[in-house]
Amino acid sequence: MHHEGLPASFRKTVEILFRKGFLQVVVATGTLALGINMPCKATVFAGSSVELNALMYRQMAGRAGRRGFDLLGNVIFFDLPFSDIRQLQGSHVPYLRGDFSLTPTLVLRAIQLRQRLKAEGRLTPESDRSIMTMMTKALYSSEMNLANETVILFRYTVDFLLRERLIRPNGDLIGL
Repeated sequence: MHHEGLPASFRKTVEILFRKGFLQVVVATGTLALGINMPCKATVFAGSSVELNALMYRQMAGRAGRRGFDLLGNVIFFDLPFSDIRQLQGSHVPYLRGDFSLTPTLVLRAIQLRQRLKAEGRLTPESDRSIMTMMTKALYSSEMNLANETVILFRYTVDFLLRERLIRPNGDLIGL
């Protein structure tokens, strides 16, 4: 059993036991759609629910078929009208806008990643651009005013890290 009403420690234990193969079947609610790593051979949708929409369906159906083990996954519908099934499978997934938080920790990790790639001789112009794009163009910055605010926040964060003596003016990490 796996649902949001259970204690987090219990849910985590179920996830671990399932991944290790000690549990063959897990009965779950939509919690499986929330980024939990529990790939399986089949996903069963039992009955209709107001919470079952195209996005939820795609997330949960995407669990079927274990990467590296199964060529295909099975999605099974039980007690769902055929018209609902057709609608779920044919609906477009809504456009998602991220909630990207530019934090000092994220900036430090990006600097650390860049330095590690450079030290290993794997820093390419493309990877360098990707890191900078991630820092300066947050997912929500598609609107021009938010893009400008993101750049200002990035500059403020770098200034904060300099003042706290966590990075040097050249961008090197200090003692991390």
